[in-house]
Amino acid sequence: MAQVSIITASYNYQDYIKEAIESVIAQTFQDWEMIIVDDGSSDNSLNVIKEYCLKDKRIKLYTHEGNINKGLPATVQLGLSKANSEWVAFLEADDIWENNYLEEKFNVVKEKPNVEFIYSDLEMFGDKEQIEKNNRFFYNRLSSMAKSGNNEKDFSSLFVYRNWICTFSIVMCKKSLFVNCNFNSPLKAIVDYYLWTQLAQKCKFYYLDKKLTKWRIHENSYIHNNKYSKGTEILFYRDIANFTNANFKAKVRSLLLKFKLWRKTIVNQ
Repeated sequence: MAQVSIITASYNYQDYIKEAIESVIAQTFQDWEMIIVDDGSSDNSLNVIKEYCLKDKRIKLYTHEGNINKGLPATVQLGLSKANSEWVAFLEADDIWENNYLEEKFNVVKEKPNVEFIYSDLEMFGDKEQIEKNNRFFYNRLSSMAKSGNNEKDFSSLFVYRNWICTFSIVMCKKSLFVNCNFNSPLKAIVDYYLWTQLAQKCKFYYLDKKLTKWRIHENSYIHNNKYSKGTEILFYRDIANFTNANFKAKVRSLLLKFKLWRKTIVNQ
C-alpha cells in the first residue's frame, strides 16, 4: 500500500492536467498512488488521463456512473472512497507541485508524528490581474502564518469569516479526518473552505513555510465558473458558525447586516 493517495478532481482541463500529472510523476518521494476522478468532462481530458494510466499503474482513473457531472463535493468524496493510504494529498487538475512537495511533507510527518494536517506555501502563476486580486484576498493569510512563529495553529474558530487555506493543492492530511464530515456545502465552489472548517475542530493545522505548489490563476477556474447568490452565501456562513461552535446569533446578525438581509430569514431557522 502506498504511503499517500493523491486525489485529483478533473473536469474539462485537458490543457492543464498533463502538467499536474507530470508534476506527480517527477516527485522525489515515489511511494504514492494517484486517484483521478473525472467529473463528466466533455473535452479530451479522459483520453489524456487514460494514456498516463497505461504508462504508470500507480495512476488510476475513476468516473461517476454514466460519466455524468456530479460536482466537486461528490467528486472529492469518490476520490476519498478509492484512496488506500493513511495520508491523502490533494492536487487540483490545473495546478502543479514542485518535485519535492511530498518529500517535504513527509519530513514533517517523521519529525512530528502527532501532526495530522499539513498545508504549505504557494506561488501563483497565470492571469496577472487575478493574481493581484488574490494577493490581496488570499496570500496575506498564508504569509501571516510564517510571521506568527507558530507552525501549529488552532483554526477551530478562525474560519468563521474567511478561508485561510486557499486551494486544495497545498493540503496533505490524514484520511481519517474526513470520517463523518459534511460535504453538502451550500456553496459548491468553496467546498474546501467548508471541509477545512470541520477538520479544524478535530486537530491543529501545521503550516510548512515552503513554496511547494504552483497555483494556476485563470478565468476558467472552478471557482470563477461557479457563481452564487448572497442568500446562498449567508446559508454557508450559518453552517460555518455552527461548525465552529461560535456564538450563532451574534455571528449571523453581523453577516445579515453586511448583506442587508432580514435577520429573521436565518436566525429564526
